[in-house]
Amino acid sequence: MTKKSIHILLLSGLMLSLGLFSCDKMEDFHSEFLQGGEIIYSEKPDSTYSFPGKDRIKLGWLLVSASRVTQCAVYWNAGENMKMVEVPAGEDSVWVETLLEDMEEKSYIFEIYTLDKDGNRSVKVEEFGVVYGEKYQATLSNRDYLNAKYSLDENRLTIDWFPAEENAVGVEAYYVDKSGTSHELFIPNEKEQTVIENFAFEGEFRYKTLLLPDEKAIDTFYTESQSVKITEIDLKNSNYPIQHGEWDGKRWGMPKDWIVSESAKNQAGYGGFDGTDEGGYFSMEKWTENEEDKIINGKIYQVMTLPPGTYQLKANFSDGEAGFDVKDEAYLVVTPGNNFLNIDDLTPALGYASFNQAEVEFTLEEETEISMGLITTFEQPYQYFRCYSVRLLKTN
Repeated sequence: MTKKSIHILLLSGLMLSLGLFSCDKMEDFHSEFLQGGEIIYSEKPDSTYSFPGKDRIKLGWLLVSASRVTQCAVYWNAGENMKMVEVPAGEDSVWVETLLEDMEEKSYIFEIYTLDKDGNRSVKVEEFGVVYGEKYQATLSNRDYLNAKYSLDENRLTIDWFPAEENAVGVEAYYVDKSGTSHELFIPNEKEQTVIENFAFEGEFRYKTLLLPDEKAIDTFYTESQSVKITEIDLKNSNYPIQHGEWDGKRWGMPKDWIVSESAKNQAGYGGFDGTDEGGYFSMEKWTENEEDKIINGKIYQVMTLPPGTYQLKANFSDGEAGFDVKDEAYLVVTPGNNFLNIDDLTPALGYASFNQAEVEFTLEEETEISMGLITTFEQPYQYFRCYSVRLLKTN
């Protein structure tokens, strides 16, 4: 036998010895690990979920093969709190749910185990969840409304709403009509306007907003109840585009539902309405040097009876083709009674202001008939006004 052959035999023997030694060590390791018998786990919870609520939370999970499972254990707060949940006997596949109540408002990580009838426990499954409470409640606000208009002639309340928040469910409202009958209604998020017929001017309309902190939430949160205050008296035909009554079929006419004095009709028998720019405006104009088309105490006004309160009359000259260029005199006026005063006799007026201010505030101590609107005297040429809207607001 050569030296090379001897070396090969020695090397092979050494490798065989090492292999046998390794196998012995593995056997020793497994024997030590399996002392006391094989470890058996109960079935693991599957498809866990959580539904948040107010000071509570609902947890759920699926047991695919539940025939041996008798209980489930839920731990939270790093194991400081625990609840046992019974599993219906005889079920092969079952959904298990539990409600944890009187919970602190915060985020949680829940540890869920199952226990079978032999006392074996499953591996841990974790589920994240959130509990809402007073802190969340304090962040909520009612759905805002743009205005609440009231029609005195038709006893109608119209509320225009701002868009609802994404987590809002809707608005619950309560009101009392003119006969004293109470009503409830639900206003969904997509509703931008609410119209209430037969509503008393001083009647009550209260509402609260319903919100969900999460689309899976089991509890709905409510804002504090809020009273709608009537912010505007709904004047007839008072916002752009102003509608015309009689007109020349081209541009000039009289605004529908408004009284126009004869002195304002200086456009071939028409006046008070300008249909320029395919819209409609309250308007008066003297553009030529002709004496025949001058305007003396030209009036556009409405007459109505208002309850006691503080009001504000406003005119808008700044939108679209609206505007004015006044060389003589032009005013926004509120006068008592069915008697719209002339420019040279405005002392008894409840209030008046030039177009530069275009805002008049007045207070009525009792129910009062008033006249309100626009008056001008245009004797010089090249002056006009176009008014976009007239609004009557109730401020108190």
